[in-house]
Amino acid sequence: MNRMVIILAFLLSGWMAAPVTQAQTERERGLGPFTLVTTRGEITVRLLRRDGDIVWVDRLTSDKVYVETGVPVAEIIRFVAPRPRLFELAEQPIDAYTPEQIKALHDGLRKMAAQYRPYRDLPGIPTDEAIRIQAGLYEQQALWRDAYLLYADLLKLDYEVEDVNRIRLLTGMCLWRMDRKDDALGYLLTTPIPDDDLAFFSRVMKARADALASTGQTLKALEDRLYLVVFYPFVSSNEVENLAAAIPLYAEMKEWGAAVKTLEALETDYPDSPATASARERLASYSDQVENERQFQVEEME
Repeated sequence: MNRMVIILAFLLSGWMAAPVTQAQTERERGLGPFTLVTTRGEITVRLLRRDGDIVWVDRLTSDKVYVETGVPVAEIIRFVAPRPRLFELAEQPIDAYTPEQIKALHDGLRKMAAQYRPYRDLPGIPTDEAIRIQAGLYEQQALWRDAYLLYADLLKLDYEVEDVNRIRLLTGMCLWRMDRKDDALGYLLTTPIPDDDLAFFSRVMKARADALASTGQTLKALEDRLYLVVFYPFVSSNEVENLAAAIPLYAEMKEWGAAVKTLEALETDYPDSPATASARERLASYSDQVENERQFQVEEME
């Protein structure tokens, strides 16, 4: 049994890696501890409750005694704490987890988000990250609608969540997976795609190209496919996958010369690829046009 499974066994047995530290004295109550960075300096606190624009905390004094204190929201810069171990577990591939362990991860993330919800708009509070990670866990399970609903919840907030562009793109990707491709384009076309993660960039571009093609925007779909071929050919099998995907787009545009030359390039460079076989099969349905084009090429060479 690997280390991750052992840790999850503790989760299932009731030793939840919860955000609330077990009380050691009567004064250790609430959520935390956190280092609270304020306009007046840094203090160690535990969250108690919120009353509008005042956050009530137990503040640890220099005498190691907790004192209840009200902190104006306007003075709060950020709450700082180690990243919860639960987040790391939930971001791992789920192949090694049992259904019960996956349920435990969902339950833990849901509990954490609920506990911190009154403070979710304050920088450093883990509510929104817990929701985002749970959505990612649903994606790993191919539960696209469940993931979409969580991402959409984050986008409806009256403040901007961290990494909002990526969340918008993930929302669009879920809609694309749900075959709501027209709706997906509302996110995938209007949100800048960051290129700091080229694998993610490639996935989004491929999904966007497919959605564009499915909604009749053939030329724009082809432009996305060829962009990946030209600039990122060796990331995520971009060259072979996007050249193969370009062939039906060329056929839709009746660009038979480009379609034939693209298939020839695939057969030369990727003869054993399933993408090449699929492209060959698709182009075979246009046998008359392809034969005419090849005959034309022969005549041009004579």
